[in-house]
Amino acid sequence: MRFPIFIFSGLLAVFAVGCGSSSTNLNPDPSKKTVENMPDWFLNPPDDSNHFYSTATATSRKTQMAIQKATTQARAELARKFEAKDRQSNQVV
Repeated sequence: MRFPIFIFSGLLAVFAVGCGSSSTNLNPDPSKKTVENMPDWFLNPPDDSNHFYSTATATSRKTQMAIQKATTQARAELARKFEAKDRQSNQVV
């Protein structure tokens, strides 16, 4: 009686592992429509000596995680720009 239960459990485990191995492509190629609808400011952020601008993208299975990743990347880029500007202003001429 226990032997069929072990066989069933083993087959169920193999089936579950086989179905769970598929992965999601987190870096799909952008569609033509996506590229065409991209705003100009995203590819060419404004250049202003009084303000800093940055853009970023990120992917994740969860939308909120993608937003947080992109926000972190954009903030890091802004920090690099600010640091470069600060170094320029502190140089002795």
